[in-house]
Amino acid sequence: MKIEGLEELVNLTWLDLSFNLIKKIEGLDKNTQLQDLSLFTNNITELEGLDKLTKLNVLSVGCNEIRSLDHTIKYLQKLNNKNLEVLKIEKNRF
Repeated sequence: MKIEGLEELVNLTWLDLSFNLIKKIEGLDKNTQLQDLSLFTNNITELEGLDKLTKLNVLSVGCNEIRSLDHTIKYLQKLNNKNLEVLKIEKNRF
């Protein structure tokens, strides 16, 4: 599910997309000011689409369908985001 119109809201610092049946993280590339992103209780199977969110401080992806903790850790390390302080990832499939 792609949330239409997010690419126009480039000054968002907080976004809660919890409980939306989202399967894939996409369409957030221009939201580079995001500091807090909640995707709690969706159908996301892997972390992706966060490469441009370098100011992200809080990421909540708990209660999704993420299956590989190893892949998730490698992806987050690759992002090399020095601002990420809080990762809520409990209750996934791994």
